[in-house]
Formats: sequence, C-alpha cells, structure tokens
Amino acid sequence: MRFDDVLQILGPFGKYQKIRCFLLCLFSIVSSWHAFNMVFIGAEPEFHCDHQNVNLSGSKLSNVSQDVLVELLVPDDSCKQNDQKDVLELYDVYDGNVSLILSSNISTSDCKRGFWYSKEKYSSTIVSQFDLVCERKFWKSTSKSVFFFGRLCGAVSFGQLSDRFGRRPMFFVGAAILLIAGIIGAAAQNIYMFLPMYFLQGLAHTGIFLVAFTLCKYLMINAAQRKHDMM
Repeated sequence: MRFDDVLQILGPFGKYQKIRCFLLCLFSIVSSWHAFNMVFIGAEPEFHCDHQNVNLSGSKLSNVSQDVLVELLVPDDSCKQNDQKDVLELYDVYDGNVSLILSSNISTSDCKRGFWYSKEKYSSTIVSQFDLVCERKFWKSTSKSVFFFGRLCGAVSFGQLSDRFGRRPMFFVGAAILLIAGIIGAAAQNIYMFLPMYFLQGLAHTGIFLVAFTLCKYLMINAAQRKHDMM
C-alpha cells in the first residue's frame, strides 16, 4: 500500500490534518522568534566611557552635579574620555565655566574603566553585556553572519538527515537544539560562548521550518495539495 492510499483512507484535508498542521506551524512560529531576536538583543543603547569609579575626592569636581561631570569628562566621541588632569586644570583656570572648558583643547584617551550604558530603553543587550561597541563593534555583525551560516547548514543537513532518520525524529531534534541553545545562549557570559549557541539556533530554526513544511505537505492530497502548492 502506498502512502497516497493511506491518505485516501484517512480522507480529505479534515480535522486531523488541520490540527496536526496547526501544531507544526505553531512550532515554526516559535522558532521564527529566533530569526528576529537580534533586533532586540543586539540593540545598541546610549553609552559613554564609565567615570563612576573615577576618584575625585579632594578636587573641585567632587561637588559638581552628575550631568556636569558627564559633560566635562565625556567628549562627543563616546569611545573616548577627556583627560581628567586637563579637565581639573582647566576647571581651576576658568573657575568652573563649563563652556570655556569644553571649548579648550583637551586631550582624550581610550576608555580605561569600561563603558556606561543607558537602561532607559533596554535593560540588557549583548552590546551592553559583552561591550560590543567601538573597536569591538564588529562582533555584532559577526553574530548575524554566524546565525545565517547556521541557517545555511540547517537547510543543507536537515533535509538529508530527515530522509535517513525520519522527519518526526529530526523535527524533535531541531526543537531540542533550539531550546537548549536558546537557554545557554541567554546565559552566555561572553561573546565566544554566545556565538556557537547562536549558530545552533540558526541551524535548528531552518531545520524545524523545512521539516514542518514537508510534514504538512504530505498530509494533503490531490486538490488540497495542489491548492497548497499554489499558495
């Protein structure tokens, strides 16, 4: 007996087929979240060099407000910081006139104490967690490339593995990979731990979608299948 004969016995695209296709599509919808999550987890909040641990005790700057301190120590380039010694000298020379101080020639240097990130819009992203700014900014685009490379590998491998081991087993394998990689990736402590998990998410994302699409298609017969192909 052929598979098409079994479908003929089961009948047309009825309640059983609809429920099963709905459940398969539900998995695909959940997996699609991983395809769009970089929009949120990769968002770049406002940042500048961290000056909260700068020792200002005994200086005139210890009495200024936080906003003025940021204005004095943080230049237009968020990847740089104004030299604290120059700022202190100019503060004495110009008697605290912020406009005159900022119009002067102040030497800058790279951030030595890390970065401060605004939490006004995002409480935490991979950018703020792994410091993917300035000279490390390329890691964000690298993460996207790794994810899509995982999708490419998933498209190539899951079809072959499904033919060999069965589509249902590979569907649940993909779901397990997506779940485990998502949890570990969310708990990653550095970018080097995050990238392999993001690759696996891309691999499983495409694999689940391809297998689910094939399983749904095989449930449809004759006119229903032709109608689905046209859609």
